[in-house]
Amino acid sequence: MREELSERFLQLVQEARSRVREMSPGEVEARRLAGDGRVHVVDIRDDKAWVLGHIQGAERIGRELLERDLRERAELQDSEIVICSGSGLRSILVADVLTRMGFRHVASLAGGFNAWRAAGFPFEGQQHAEL
Repeated sequence: MREELSERFLQLVQEARSRVREMSPGEVEARRLAGDGRVHVVDIRDDKAWVLGHIQGAERIGRELLERDLRERAELQDSEIVICSGSGLRSILVADVLTRMGFRHVASLAGGFNAWRAAGFPFEGQQHAEL
């Protein structure tokens, strides 16, 4: 049963990927460094993962509340929202849902926080303090 769920999950991700824009860690960092304040990185990982490490300046909104919390923030309608998960799979599904909710500029961080950290881009948290 678990294998069937995993296969179905990956199938859903692939279907959503065809509708979602993915941004590489380098693209996201370049946009953040541009400093125009229009890029909002939203990390959907759980508290434990967030504490261990997250992109500097990112906002953590738990997956369980994301749609409600973002819907109430009209100022983000015209901003670029980049969704970050651990591996970049759940973020594709979330970006797909947000696009269907009417957010016009949503992307998924390709490879998630794992790719961000592997690329050597700045992050903060306990893992960073240990390096």
